[in-house]
Amino acid sequence: MRPVASYQTVKSRPCKSEQVSTFSSAKNLRISPASQGDRFAIFQLMQRALMKPSEADLLWQLERPGYSPAEHLICRSGQHLVGHAHLVPRKIHWGATNVDAFYVEHFVTASEYSDLEIPQSLFAAIDNRIERSNASFAITRTNHPQQFLKQGWTVLGESYVSQAPVIDLLTAFNAPVDKGPIVSLTPSKPRKISVRLWRQVETDALRNLYERCVEHSYGATVRTDEHWQWLLNRRAYDRIYIAIDGGNKLALDGDISRILGYAVVSGTTILEMMTVSDDRRPAEILMSRICSDALENDQTHIQFQAEPEHELHQILRDCQVDSSVLSTNRGYINRNYLLVRAGDPIQYLAEMAPTLHQLAAQNLADFPCELGLEIDGEKYCLYFEKNKISLTDDKLGRSFLRLSSMTLMRILLGDLDFSSAIESGQVFASTQVATNLALKMPTKKPIWFTQWDDLANR
Repeated sequence: MRPVASYQTVKSRPCKSEQVSTFSSAKNLRISPASQGDRFAIFQLMQRALMKPSEADLLWQLERPGYSPAEHLICRSGQHLVGHAHLVPRKIHWGATNVDAFYVEHFVTASEYSDLEIPQSLFAAIDNRIERSNASFAITRTNHPQQFLKQGWTVLGESYVSQAPVIDLLTAFNAPVDKGPIVSLTPSKPRKISVRLWRQVETDALRNLYERCVEHSYGATVRTDEHWQWLLNRRAYDRIYIAIDGGNKLALDGDISRILGYAVVSGTTILEMMTVSDDRRPAEILMSRICSDALENDQTHIQFQAEPEHELHQILRDCQVDSSVLSTNRGYINRNYLLVRAGDPIQYLAEMAPTLHQLAAQNLADFPCELGLEIDGEKYCLYFEKNKISLTDDKLGRSFLRLSSMTLMRILLGDLDFSSAIESGQVFASTQVATNLALKMPTKKPIWFTQWDDLANR
């Protein structure tokens, strides 16, 4: 048996050499970090691939705090630039701590070189970059996840995106269709919450609300003061609304705690909404004002992006909008799939061992006990004792769970729980004991981060 307290890797990918350039011997492809002089060639490659960043967008990348041309991985065949991937380093919230990660964007290959192994070479270089850094994983959003799935990335759900007609939403919120302050008619909470556009002097309120809302989340970007300033100056948004407790006026030296929430909107998409967690009214009133303005601008639908457990999602989904209708955002179709490259799920399971044991101590009456795991045909076993938990391979036992590595990773990342996985047939439990143990496994919030950070990098 292998004690997990040491966090030993049961399986791991072979570490690649730390060379500046890597080659594919079969096709003579060269992968290397980009230099400042490669910027125009990268821009031309994205234009040929029908990506639409402007030259101003690329110039704004240079202003991002900590930016380096080496963030871009480029693939050459001879002297021709045939592939590109931008790995944006991020410090992200991960529960009670912060971890390093990469956000992958602008993954593109030249269509005229489709016979070459460009995607495989770029994905190998991304894995190499992750392994040579302190990053825990890479994340991306895309509406074409197929090539990522082929390379072992884990696709997470679409539950962070919902969409609804603005008229139906206004009816659901029972709000007036105008641009004036929206007053709650609920007798138990007579105070007035006003909504207006954000002002530059209220930046501290935005920062404070953001930190309160994402403090114990998984995946949200850690924003420094410099990052906030760049994000606001970049203006990858159309409007920022704020909800104020009381009248809509706030003196320059006023109490910023009166600002109960804000929403960042681009086109018909709410990119980010942060409100005080103990009251849903600011979120509803912000949504009502956004819908009112959208209706005045002849916009028929609103798309809302937020953490999967946000209460507004269910309200939008109850309006029964046709999910095939997609809004656009400055020429980009909103990305609906979140994908993660998190390495070995068994290692990840081992790192969760202290949490698993703590939960077992609270919920299991009898020690010792064991739970087998058959993952893609390979056998493992978690062995619970009173004072420790161990992980062993090549053993299954009578009570075990059968599942794929992708399903296990989705469960570990909080995108799927054992109850739903067993009910849907994605996990097979050999005995009732195995089912009971699985249902007592800890769950965490799913990975989620706002699209505002993504658009700002364009």
